[in-house]
Amino acid sequence: MKIRKKLLVFAIGVFFLLVLSSSMPCSGEWSLKLTAQAEIKLDELKDLPAVEAQRHDSTYKGVLLRDFLTYVGIDVEKVEYVELVASDGYRVRYEAELVKSSKVVLAYEKDGSPLPKREGKVRAIVVGGRSAMQIKFVERIEVKI
Repeated sequence: MKIRKKLLVFAIGVFFLLVLSSSMPCSGEWSLKLTAQAEIKLDELKDLPAVEAQRHDSTYKGVLLRDFLTYVGIDVEKVEYVELVASDGYRVRYEAELVKSSKVVLAYEKDGSPLPKREGKVRAIVVGGRSAMQIKFVERIEVKI
């Protein structure tokens, strides 16, 4: 819980930066660094309440983005937007209304197995969203408060 208190204090700033670290997009152990103040491992992400999301003929399992942000101490009601950044620099911005919904999932499984290498360790699925809103190889999450 000490991490949550530190993160709450930090979240008062204009930008809150979440950095996913991995040496290669699909190799090594996945972890999430919160502006060098904390690190969240994939196992910890998997301990959060899970949901399933359908995309084409596949079922993805993961954590709602809003639940993840709440877990790390960010008041989702104060979020203006969230931007996810892939390892290749591709960016997707989700406006506050979408972030607060149950449509954005940080997925770590596909059809009952870990994500395939071509999708990374964690990817974002937007239920009912067009292809441009989906993002593989999530490397960083930036939150504008």
